[in-house]
Amino acid sequence: MTVVGIGLLFGLANGSVQAREKREQANAVTQSNGFLSAHPDLRWRTEGVQSYDEGRYEEAMTRFKRASHYAD
Repeated sequence: MTVVGIGLLFGLANGSVQAREKREQANAVTQSNGFLSAHPDLRWRTEGVQSYDEGRYEEAMTRFKRASHYAD
C-alpha cells in the first residue's frame, strides 16, 4: 500500500470516528429527560420501542398510541 493509500485510510477512519462521536452526542441530547419532556411524542415512542423490545406488547401499543396523540 502506498503512503497516499495509508493516508486516505487514516483520514477515512478518523472521519468515521468523528461522525460516530457526533451521533453519540446527539443521541445523548435527544435521549435526555429535559429533551424528552419537551417532546412527548418522542418520549412515548422511545418508551414504546423499549417495551416492544422487552416483549411487553400491550404496554408498547399503549405507549405508541399515546405518542400518536402528539404527532404533527
